[in-house]
Amino acid sequence: MTTMKTYYSERTQASGEENVWISENGVDRLLPVEPSLKVINHAPGFQWGYAGSGPSQLSLAILLDFTKGNIPISKNFYQRFKFEFVSKWQDSWSITEIEIQDWIKENFDSVLDQQDETKKKFGP
Repeated sequence: MTTMKTYYSERTQASGEENVWISENGVDRLLPVEPSLKVINHAPGFQWGYAGSGPSQLSLAILLDFTKGNIPISKNFYQRFKFEFVSKWQDSWSITEIEIQDWIKENFDSVLDQQDETKKKFGP
């Protein structure tokens, strides 16, 4: 039996950090912020609906969870993921691991090309 993760939340505060949940096999758990803070510390918690530090932290945390802690992939994709998804989310949102997987597949080559161009301009 194949399972699917869904990441979701609903805004509960006018401002401040929000809880984000992962649903898998009928069990919901909180998406922890701590693993993403160890990689890059943008903000102490999660937010969405704009392109700031809270959405950056959420993007990184979702991708770290999705990739099972793969830091290079998560770091390479999280800002683009923020701009294409997290910054556009309204008060209530959800995204499945299939949507994330499809998006990464669609963007993989362009992210690598962008890195190559940056290396050419600025070195390794």
